[in-house]
Amino acid sequence: MWNGAFPKGSCWIDKVGGMVEMVTERLRGIAEKTVQYALKQKVSQAQAVAFLLDNALTRFANSQIHQNVAQKIGGVAVKVVLDKRISTVQANTLEEGGIKEAVDQAIKIARASSPNKDFKSLPEPEAWRPVKGAFDKETAECTPNFRAEKVKEAIETAHSKSPKIAAVAGYLCTQSVNYAVANSLGVSAWAELTLSYMKTTVISRDGDSEGFGTAEQYSRRVKDIKPTVLAGDAADKSVRSLHPVKIDPGEYEVVLSPLAVSVLLTYMGFVGFSA
Repeated sequence: MWNGAFPKGSCWIDKVGGMVEMVTERLRGIAEKTVQYALKQKVSQAQAVAFLLDNALTRFANSQIHQNVAQKIGGVAVKVVLDKRISTVQANTLEEGGIKEAVDQAIKIARASSPNKDFKSLPEPEAWRPVKGAFDKETAECTPNFRAEKVKEAIETAHSKSPKIAAVAGYLCTQSVNYAVANSLGVSAWAELTLSYMKTTVISRDGDSEGFGTAEQYSRRVKDIKPTVLAGDAADKSVRSLHPVKIDPGEYEVVLSPLAVSVLLTYMGFVGFSA
């Protein structure tokens, strides 16, 4: 018989009002009970990662806010080991039925999988400590009005830089994530993280020519995001890109901005690294 460790209903958890520690404790309980259920199904080893993502975004285009959205996504990623046959299934739910189905499905997949001869074992418990500074309460509880004020600063700053500025677009996003991991060897760990990021794109026009400039910033703390700096940088790039000069194909020495380098490395990570 299921012992009621999993909450009923989809709105069982809420981080408003300083309930972050309670969220983490509930996720730890869910991860541990998921492992216990998997072991009752006679698997060799099991691991579960329970998570809750709280994401909010304010988007703007044509120099005005046109979208404000928020979502909470909770789920559990289950890994089971049958001898050396391994499978992982993720369920985007924190409810009992969905988690049990994920465990059962993972077991079916493992039974149909070929053994991984290189597999030794899931991790054993080790000493650990939470990462300091990874969670910021102000970011986790950021309001739409706060994001709107930041967006307003960006739009006004960009237009103040030049009469050639035609439009400002972009977004400001704030996130908080809670994780808890447990396995059948006794691992029990958790993490609380926040992230904020803003991207600003400025469009300029001069006659028939259009210019574009982009700037972005990431931080664990939303108060560290500098919309005026981003907008000023993007506006400067946009105006300077007006009336581009055509050059012949060939090899050129260039100096790339940090943003340009990050794009290259991002695609290298997606496409180039296959380990």
